[in-house]
Amino acid sequence: MSASREWFKKQVRIALGALYDPRSLRGSALVTLFDLHHKANPAPDLQAILLNAIEALRPAEQAPAVSKAWRLYQILRKRYTEQFQQPQAARDIGLSVRQMQREESLAREVLVDSLWVKYRLDEREGALQAAMDAAMTADQGALSSASALPDDESEEGETPLDAAQASAGPGSEIEFLRASLPVELVQIGAVIDGMLDLLGPLLRKERITFDYQPLEAAPPLFLQEAILKQGLLEIVTAAMQNCGPGQARLAGETTGGELELQLTVSPAAQSQNWPGAQAEEKLQLAKQFIELCAGSAQAGWSETPGGRLFRASIRLPVVKQIPVLVIDDNADTQQLYRRYLAGSRYHLLEARDPQTAFALLQEFQPGVIVLDVMMPGKDGWAILGQLREHPPTRSTPVIIATILQQKELALALGAADFLHKPVSRTQFLAALNAQRTTR
Repeated sequence: MSASREWFKKQVRIALGALYDPRSLRGSALVTLFDLHHKANPAPDLQAILLNAIEALRPAEQAPAVSKAWRLYQILRKRYTEQFQQPQAARDIGLSVRQMQREESLAREVLVDSLWVKYRLDEREGALQAAMDAAMTADQGALSSASALPDDESEEGETPLDAAQASAGPGSEIEFLRASLPVELVQIGAVIDGMLDLLGPLLRKERITFDYQPLEAAPPLFLQEAILKQGLLEIVTAAMQNCGPGQARLAGETTGGELELQLTVSPAAQSQNWPGAQAEEKLQLAKQFIELCAGSAQAGWSETPGGRLFRASIRLPVVKQIPVLVIDDNADTQQLYRRYLAGSRYHLLEARDPQTAFALLQEFQPGVIVLDVMMPGKDGWAILGQLREHPPTRSTPVIIATILQQKELALALGAADFLHKPVSRTQFLAALNAQRTTR
């Protein structure tokens, strides 16, 4: 494979990893190659090119469902269009994770081939060279580290994080984490348990006892779990710097919509050695991790009558799940939406008829309503009219989700948004998020 072909393949992989990150797409080297650089915001056009390229690989309906072409298309759609993580995509398609990794690499090769042919890149050596030169000038290292999916592997077996660490500084690595790891509902107790499991050998080696009362009643958080765990690890290991045998205590409480963790670490005996620059760097890095979780951290050492003491206070926003009422008589659609909302900030309320819907409306007061049109008895248009006239639901956003091409009518009748079925997970969550941010 030529150097330019290899470079193009890498840029496609990076852009796929940033498919729904406009900031990263705007900096993609593909913007120049696909002649989008004259646009004020090339991100939507580049996104459309990649999504359309995936859909162009959809096999004909008469192709056997077990054919390789269908499997490769499903892999691309689930991993990139719908943004499923590898383990979940593998389960849905019926592959092992290892097989999924091999097949995903092959699926990307097929996608790269189709783009290479469609844009006649073998005849555009000058355009390729110009795009490569522009990428080097613009320092694409930050984009590369921010965009690739975390469980993707390069052809040499090197993970994107390894590549980011080798070619970029801490800021780029943190940006990579921010852009690539999933935001999900997280139980703080599970995060702390995982952290303590990792720290166990080190705590025993340093003879530090760790007193921790499980926070079983703590409300869930909505953040990137790996980032939070690493932030806590950095704080605890910084506190242990030059500590020697001692005592650590971690406690937490929820107040005013925040979860506050209080960590104290004190050595059993006085030490003349204060933590140095490395410990301070750990704390600075930890604060950046916690800030990525929309939280804050204060930490440091002080001299007390009982000796040197480390204190840290970590504040994290708790999340209240938002009920979403889906009015749709199709059981398969309800099951699909339930899967889409799993691990998100939203909680699904299912109604397959108007009577159930209005009973749930009274009991739960959902933040968003998703409404189908084609239903037996009273159709969605009639229900939308009732919702707009009923005082308790007049201001509740309603998203019409239907196979019909009736967006203008839906919006004219008072719908807040319109989704044309079939709906991907990314589209569904984006529509819900848009209603939460505009209210």
